[in-house]
Amino acid sequence: MEIVKEKLSKGLDDVAKCLNLDSSKTIFLHSLIFDEDDKSRYSLMKGNMLYAEILMFGSGEDNGAKSVICYYNDELLNYYQKEKIINTDNVIKVVDNQALDYPNSSASIMFLEKLKNDDNLRKSLKGYTIVPSFISKYDIESAKLLEGKLLMTLEDNDKYTSKYWFREIAKRDGISVTPGMCFKGTNQLEDALIYMKQFMPCNVWIKLEAQRSGKGNIYLENLDVEEARRKIFKLVENIFDKEYIEKELPLIIERDASYGDEREVMNIGVEAVITSNKISIIGGVAQKTKDGSYLGSYIDPMVEKYLPYAEEAATKAFISYANEGYKGFITIDVIVTENSKTGEIKAYNIDPNARFSAGLMLLRPLRTSEAITGHTMYGLSFTYSIPTGGNIADKVMKCMGDNLYNCKTGIGLIPALLNDIILMDNGKYYLKVVSIANTYEDAEKMFEEFKQKIRELN
Repeated sequence: MEIVKEKLSKGLDDVAKCLNLDSSKTIFLHSLIFDEDDKSRYSLMKGNMLYAEILMFGSGEDNGAKSVICYYNDELLNYYQKEKIINTDNVIKVVDNQALDYPNSSASIMFLEKLKNDDNLRKSLKGYTIVPSFISKYDIESAKLLEGKLLMTLEDNDKYTSKYWFREIAKRDGISVTPGMCFKGTNQLEDALIYMKQFMPCNVWIKLEAQRSGKGNIYLENLDVEEARRKIFKLVENIFDKEYIEKELPLIIERDASYGDEREVMNIGVEAVITSNKISIIGGVAQKTKDGSYLGSYIDPMVEKYLPYAEEAATKAFISYANEGYKGFITIDVIVTENSKTGEIKAYNIDPNARFSAGLMLLRPLRTSEAITGHTMYGLSFTYSIPTGGNIADKVMKCMGDNLYNCKTGIGLIPALLNDIILMDNGKYYLKVVSIANTYEDAEKMFEEFKQKIRELN
């Protein structure tokens, strides 16, 4: 198995190259759930954000790889074109700007409907390879309409995002994971917790098989079985029936990484592209979380220190995935710990994400900036929100002011995601910002200045 290091300065065009595909005949979709009627592959979070996340690693080339997005603000698209972040000719928008029922729960569904209703689009994409985050029955039908192909079959794709399956192959192949176990059904909870109390007396995480952004992680301090059962039912009782939850629901229980003299120092998502004979490792980003939920990503000098340990741990998992037949983009989340007495550093694989992940929203533009400047850059990608009223994209870019990203310098703030259709619970619109600079301190400073200007809008 060939293992190489790659930099993704050209985004999806480079991904296509790593997959041995012609980028000019490839379509990428960022669809975050499986088939809507298949509960065994259900992801806890149905999409209520923009699926345009894929734009941040889209192609900026002429006749480059295509990106399927749902709705996206036209003013921001024009800005991306101007600053050569993407080439909008490569963007396939599948939802009208005024569609108040946006977003649907799957970009794949909307892409299929668009193909059925748009003869010209269908003809222009004839023979393309479709690369979705998760293969679904909708992607299969789209590929047939286009007389194109997919990288894998639906059946092959099914297991790769399963945390339960990941635990099983980790045991088989000697992949480093946090100590714990996997089992099925809450009826097994008591025995599992008794085992953890006896052999790993510490706080634990209980995880569902399929989830994203940490939605579905349960932190348990006292290892109380009734508390654990109550929290699991609260998460899934509206999805599965009681008998399935008690007897069949795949569950994972893991020891907290900070244990004894070991202290968690960083959570790094290591990213790669896998084919049948090659693993292209493209780097990694540290992840900021709260109560197990993902908040954002960052790359600073400390990430450079710990990334080699994370990459070494993840590479063994990548090899197992390649041997199992996986093809495509993948991120393995790795917890890095350091012993407070000996200084020993360890790395544990914790979560497989056999899809495009949010960390790529930072990594790709940062790599592009490094190609512009010729030296190492640092940055962050965090979520925020903006109050309602008026032209929201215009407000965002005005608040960024002179710090708005400039393709000539490779420095600045990029409005990465803006959902200006659907309000969040706090009465504001969802916003995600990428900040890139020569130093991490400068990137943080620009982001803080931007947040202050947003607060002044209230």
